[in-house]
Amino acid sequence: MRNSSGQENYLAELYGQSHSGLYQIQEQMNQDGVGGMSLSFGEARILQFLIQTHNVKTVVEIGSLYGSSALAMGMALPKDGKIYCFEKSEDRARKIESHLKEHLTCKFEVHSGPADEALKKIENQGPFDMVFIDADKGGYFSYLQWAEAHTQKGSVIVGDNTFLFGALWGESKNSNVGAKQIDSMKKFNERLVDESLYHSLLVPTPEGMTVGIRKV
Repeated sequence: MRNSSGQENYLAELYGQSHSGLYQIQEQMNQDGVGGMSLSFGEARILQFLIQTHNVKTVVEIGSLYGSSALAMGMALPKDGKIYCFEKSEDRARKIESHLKEHLTCKFEVHSGPADEALKKIENQGPFDMVFIDADKGGYFSYLQWAEAHTQKGSVIVGDNTFLFGALWGESKNSNVGAKQIDSMKKFNERLVDESLYHSLLVPTPEGMTVGIRKV
């Protein structure tokens, strides 16, 4: 899990996970050159806190990468809980399946392929208690619309990277961020901070994490 600053190193020490599976996943990601793409230990703790304080039993994760955040959330779920993981890459989906099978006690499903199609496979199993979005940034608002259609009052919706690498205030140097991504993320954040719909906050993590608890 990414730790690139003294502050994040301190948080990792303070809130560090003792679970060996998380370190194994991080090591594999480092070897594959994508080690900086996962949640930090402190960010994973935020998700665990939300699960534990809102009696979450079912989680949908859109964008699972290698499964480190899925494992962290699964560790916080009760034994009768379940996490549904969606990852576009079939190769990464196989890695996630292997990691979760080895380390999780709760139930899980891993789906590969484009999320807008793959999510249809579980729609009849909702409403879900929590949806965590950490996928392609241009799709955030459409993923939020899906989440709203398949959750209910009291459900938790979370998006990571919601500062969009500084693009929301014109400071991004990320070549993958364009008008589509900016428009989608602005709509995502503005929807989640609508006080008529959500209790919300934008946690000022290094990359931003927007949290909304549905009022209706």
